[in-house]
Amino acid sequence: MLDLEKALLKNTFLMMGLHPTHVKENFEEELAFVKKWLDKRNFYAVGGIDLYWDKTLLKQQQAFKTQI
Repeated sequence: MLDLEKALLKNTFLMMGLHPTHVKENFEEELAFVKKWLDKRNFYAVGGIDLYWDKTLLKQQQAFKTQI
């Protein structure tokens, strides 16, 4: 992602976050990784929430609130 940004600087806008379809039981560990990167640099978008595909881990998807 970072290499692509360097190569296509004018047309690449990075986002960082835990994708809602990848929220699992270890979401707190994943959020720590996201926070590390958010503290390092700016991104154009953060996280998300998915109410379409799978609502099984909807409670954990509230990780979006933490990201924003």
